[in-house]
Amino acid sequence: MTTDKPTSPADPRPNDEPYYIDSECPECGTELELEAEVKDEDYDMDEVWHDEWMCPNEECEKEGVFMDVPESFWKKLESRKDEDTIPLEEVDIET
Repeated sequence: MTTDKPTSPADPRPNDEPYYIDSECPECGTELELEAEVKDEDYDMDEVWHDEWMCPNEECEKEGVFMDVPESFWKKLESRKDEDTIPLEEVDIET
């Protein structure tokens, strides 16, 4: 397993744990698992997004995916939330 800092969602995380976020669910304290492990028993590690983590505790009230991305990613999204947007229907895409 690599100990290098992940640079993309496809990069496996060191020690099979989230790199940028806590490895425990903030709601119940259960160790997070890759979304693929929680949802699919027959997943292919070459096709897994290593930035998507879930709480495997079925009794936990925290639902959804925990994204293992740098804090700077969230800050960039936050800074763009008030920018003007163009509805997808209006985007002119040449094919």
